[in-house]
Amino acid sequence: MSSANHLGEVYNTLSKRFLDSKVVDIQPAHGDPPEQYTVTFHLPGKKSDEQGGVSEAGEHKIEISLPFGFPKFPPKCKPLTPIFHPDFATGSVAVDRYWEKNSNLPDLIVHLAEMINCQHYSTDGDAYNPRAAEWYKEHAAEFPLAIIDWARGSLLGEGDDGDSEIQLDDELELTLEDDGELGIAADLSFDVDDEQLGLELEAADEDDGKVFFPFSNAEEEREHAERVRYYTAVKDRREFMRLKRELEGQIEFREMYAETMRILQNADRYYAKAKSCEKQGQNDKALELYQKTYEEVADYPAIRTDITRLEELTGGSEEKEEDKEKVGKKRDLRSIRVQTKGMGAVAGAGGSSVDSKPLPPPPPPRRRGFNRKLLFPLAALAVLVIGVLVIGSFFRDRGNMAEAERMLKQCGSSLEVASYKEAERFCQQGRAAAKKAVLFGGGRKGEIIGEFDTLLSSEEMQNGLAGRVVIDGRLYSAAQAKLVLQLKKRLEQAKEAYEDKRYGEAAKYFGSVRTLSQKVNYLDEKAKADVSSKYDYSMVKQDMLLIESRREAKKWQGMLAAVEDAQKRVPRLPSADCEALRVELAGCKVEANLGLIGQKMEKQINDGNWEEPAEEYKKAGTLAQNYMRDGKSGTIIYKEQLREIKQILLRASLYKEIDEANSAFASGHWDEAIASYGKSIELINDPEYALLDTEQTRKNNELLKKLILKASITKSEESV
Repeated sequence: MSSANHLGEVYNTLSKRFLDSKVVDIQPAHGDPPEQYTVTFHLPGKKSDEQGGVSEAGEHKIEISLPFGFPKFPPKCKPLTPIFHPDFATGSVAVDRYWEKNSNLPDLIVHLAEMINCQHYSTDGDAYNPRAAEWYKEHAAEFPLAIIDWARGSLLGEGDDGDSEIQLDDELELTLEDDGELGIAADLSFDVDDEQLGLELEAADEDDGKVFFPFSNAEEEREHAERVRYYTAVKDRREFMRLKRELEGQIEFREMYAETMRILQNADRYYAKAKSCEKQGQNDKALELYQKTYEEVADYPAIRTDITRLEELTGGSEEKEEDKEKVGKKRDLRSIRVQTKGMGAVAGAGGSSVDSKPLPPPPPPRRRGFNRKLLFPLAALAVLVIGVLVIGSFFRDRGNMAEAERMLKQCGSSLEVASYKEAERFCQQGRAAAKKAVLFGGGRKGEIIGEFDTLLSSEEMQNGLAGRVVIDGRLYSAAQAKLVLQLKKRLEQAKEAYEDKRYGEAAKYFGSVRTLSQKVNYLDEKAKADVSSKYDYSMVKQDMLLIESRREAKKWQGMLAAVEDAQKRVPRLPSADCEALRVELAGCKVEANLGLIGQKMEKQINDGNWEEPAEEYKKAGTLAQNYMRDGKSGTIIYKEQLREIKQILLRASLYKEIDEANSAFASGHWDEAIASYGKSIELINDPEYALLDTEQTRKNNELLKKLILKASITKSEESV
């Protein structure tokens, strides 16, 4: 497992990232600091019931375990609740390819949430769940299931009060600014019905470009002008709120909001990394990240100051100011403001709602008249509408171009695995999406349409759609082409593992190549022979590793079986490798047999059979003598094994002598007892094959000598 410090950093990062999230709940499951987490996702996803039906669930759990070597090796993700998804299996989730691109655990958790939300899924042959892959392809138009606002940690449309309408936050706000000249009051009342409002606004009339105010004094004229301004502001305000509600209900607005949140999240990540690099003294890297932040959001707080400071530290900037301004105009998405004159006080001091405090009733109607200044608010309203339409078009075109780029990648992936009908469908969908980008497609629109046209008209695509595929200058059917591509991939993996001496993997891949080469005619006879030879060599080397592990564990029967398997493959190897392996395996077989003899002798001793170990010892000596080679490493091993076997034999002899001595002592055969105890002392003190440690040997010597003395005394007493 990774170090405790690193695990602690991972835990702190996860806690900060998802502290206030309503979508993701992370709980440590094992270890301190944790090396296993239970992650609960509160968002819609698909599940399958026992009858095979697909339904929607709102809560999903995944167990994430950090393996030894993390983050070099990806986390193990195991679903704890049923999740119906192409990349989800009963006990695992396909995250390896994502981890190769981004080995960041918080980002992986975000990716898992988006997978459950049906934003990411496989539809090719690598899918863990083929049935789910087919189902997802058929229902692709229904995805994603929800829009996740990662900045707020909730699903888009989820307010604190349960209101399902979209709530605009500080990141995306529509503000109204006052027209100081008109001086409209801070709060506008809506206590005027539409009929009264229409009558009041008809109170002004234009005649030949002149405005007549037949009032008795200037005070009446001022009151009338103020009344006209009042009702005009009410009308403009109502029209604005109507447009705002209409905009919030459109799918384009939801997509625009989600895209804005994504851009802001990217900017936040770049800025945080830049600050970290600057603290570590990596000024060049920090400057690069600040510039990326600027490219994402041009009015990011203090970003220009940060860039200027770093440019001074690193010796200047190579980017011209006018280039920055161009990028800024393109990415200035932090605050989208729609301005209109005469309506700025709607936000109100202190953030009051639009319907908070009604004004006192307006003054009674006066005489008819017209205020030419009505033209300006109406023009501002037109600007508002145009602005909303332009913003909607921008994000709609941006989404279409992103979809086209995604379809281009999908098309390329399908071509790689010879799925030509699928590739054609992706190309057509991507081309159609690019053509929908009417205003903001830019030069990339023409380029990507051209790329789609090139792919659709390519010889490979045309042959593939016709059921023919050209690979390495040879024509195959579509089914054969898939087998050939799979064979080539396995052959490349096998060669790489073989060169790295990962013989277990090499044997697996070479075996797969041999099987595939029987189904499709791609390899010539020489290549097939080379594959078979390397397969056998890899299997032998794998057997040697197995032999070594069983030798260390003294599993002699298993070692002997592995040796015999390897010996069957050796004759199929090249002669240069064959002789050396044959000799080595012959020695391993001797070791295994000697080990089995030793085990058998131990069992005989435990069963009280003192005579039989001597016969087994003779077999061991004969076996070792036949295979001993002077100057070879095996000689030392055999001598050591023979020494161990001889120790077993000496123990058998010792137990036999002691048993005979005890029997003679009990029967009163004192001379036999004394002789047997004396032989036991000789065996215990054998200098080459010492059976016991020094202290135990001393104690046993004393005991045996006492028995000899006792037998001698008893014998003398009986003879008197």
